[in-house]
Amino acid sequence: MSYLFSLITGKPSHSKRRRLSIAPGGGYAPIPEDPTEPRTSAGLEQEITGVPPLGRGVRWVHFSLGAAVLLPWNAMITAMPYFLSRLEGSALQSSFASWLATSFTAANFIVLGYATYTSDVSESALRIRLSMGAIIIMFMLLTLSTLVPTSAGAYFAFTIIIGMLLASAGSYTSNSLVALASIFGPMAMQSVMSGQAAIGVLVSLVQLISAWLSIGRSATSSGGESRSAFGFFGVEVVFLFGCMFAHSWLTSLRVYGRAIEPWTTPSKGNSTPALQVEDGVYGESEETSVTLGQKRDASTLWKVARKNLTYNFAVAYVFVVTLAVYPSITTSIKSVHDPSTSVLFNPLIFTALHFLMFNIGDWIGRHLCAYPIFLAWRPRNLLFLSLARTIFIPLFLMCNVEGLSGRGPVIHSDFIYMLILLLFGITNGQVSSNIMMAAPSTDHNKTLLREEIDTAATVASFCLMGGLLTGSILSFGVWAMVCGCDPFRGS
Repeated sequence: MSYLFSLITGKPSHSKRRRLSIAPGGGYAPIPEDPTEPRTSAGLEQEITGVPPLGRGVRWVHFSLGAAVLLPWNAMITAMPYFLSRLEGSALQSSFASWLATSFTAANFIVLGYATYTSDVSESALRIRLSMGAIIIMFMLLTLSTLVPTSAGAYFAFTIIIGMLLASAGSYTSNSLVALASIFGPMAMQSVMSGQAAIGVLVSLVQLISAWLSIGRSATSSGGESRSAFGFFGVEVVFLFGCMFAHSWLTSLRVYGRAIEPWTTPSKGNSTPALQVEDGVYGESEETSVTLGQKRDASTLWKVARKNLTYNFAVAYVFVVTLAVYPSITTSIKSVHDPSTSVLFNPLIFTALHFLMFNIGDWIGRHLCAYPIFLAWRPRNLLFLSLARTIFIPLFLMCNVEGLSGRGPVIHSDFIYMLILLLFGITNGQVSSNIMMAAPSTDHNKTLLREEIDTAATVASFCLMGGLLTGSILSFGVWAMVCGCDPFRGS
């Protein structure tokens, strides 16, 4: 009770046995829209986070920005059938998925590392605006490219370069957004993660409809696929403009100004009291004062990374497993039924449906993190859940993988394959979101100091991207085992 009294009144706690905390409060402390308004009563969100709930507007903006962050990746992999149609007859067609995933995640990883090192919460709004503007330009180029016929080799190079540019711009958006969400609290982070999955569902649904219409016009019409891709990329440009307006609205709110203020206008002496001691007097120690909004150095990053080593490894491994088979292997899994018996078994439709199934599962998993029963805060428990996902790799290899040498599928059922894919998505979303919520939370991660919240969040995000890169590289090895060929050339 004395600790809660300290948080509410700003006065020191007199408890003899309480852990030292950072003034004016340990952990997240979202500010109400107006300090004269009464605090919202405790509810589900307060049960999860221990702090008053965020306003709906703030959460929806974080949701939409989370969707914008992952839109480039989802758009590129979901448009895979169109890209492959442009590479028809090329030796690079079969290995294109691995090349795209590896180049995209490599660019994302490198640029995100630099963005993490130079990150400053006070510059997050500017970085988000500039990077999202660059993403819009790249999508405009993709839209126009559907109207320009090119050779397979030229289009391969164009797509890889555009993907790397999208990944680079997205790194700055992601880094700034994760740092910003960490200030608003775990439920803001959950909104970001949920938005990332929701856009995957929307994008894959649009692609499924586009593929269906394309098949309806002509089963072999490349013109229909081009028109479908033109509309697909064009809709994403419109959506991104909407996200930019939502972000501008958020930065105009008073709650945003008060949340970001400690990082933009540090207190007197350019520091804040760090510790509250037993007798109610602020004490001095090696960490007596902290400077919010300060530039990070290598020692600070390594210090926070070591504190969160288990969380960081766990979130990385989640995506090592995911990218090792998705989409490079899963796009090669075909229906066990004759494609002529139903349009659902058509390879174009079946592949689009598989993207939708994974993204629905991913969104369900991330949404489950809004309920306490599905949350696990202890790092060892989250590490176990992350490692347990390894079982999905052999399960997918038991399905009807096209080009698998030596035997037929062990799992001879489209229903079971889709069920495995759904569970694969659910565990991907739930475990990764849970880790991203726990890693920067001082309420559940007792080793963190208040000034390390945004650093912990961005380091975890960097490790997440490291997992994506590692998994995409491993996908070449997995594909080599499947086809018994050169995985880089597909022959």
